[in-house]
Amino acid sequence: MENTQIAQLVELADNLDRQGLVKEAAQIDKFISAMDFTSVSPILDTDKPLNERELQRAIRIAIAAEHDAASFYELMADLTEDANMKKLFQDISNEEKVHVGEFERALETLDTENASHVEKGIQEAIEKLE
Repeated sequence: MENTQIAQLVELADNLDRQGLVKEAAQIDKFISAMDFTSVSPILDTDKPLNERELQRAIRIAIAAEHDAASFYELMADLTEDANMKKLFQDISNEEKVHVGEFERALETLDTENASHVEKGIQEAIEKLE
């Protein structure tokens, strides 16, 4: 999430607070704190291309960021009573989930063992949930 997006979300939380929607504003503030990916960029050395391992790590960070963004937009949809805004936020959340799929596929091309680990986890969950 870029600094400008974070600033916009902070402004939104402030506006909600001014409108007396303190609970909603507090939820947004908590979420912003939890999903601050601005500290990630220093781990990426922009002076040289990423090696394969670094690229895999960057993609995993991107996947986490997309999951967080999807959750945030779902929260926004849940917090608004405006039907059009609810629909808009849910649509944006769904777009973030598409990004997750794109990054997952990109990761599979670089880390051929990743899919088998994920499948193993799925099977373990199925066994435990039966």
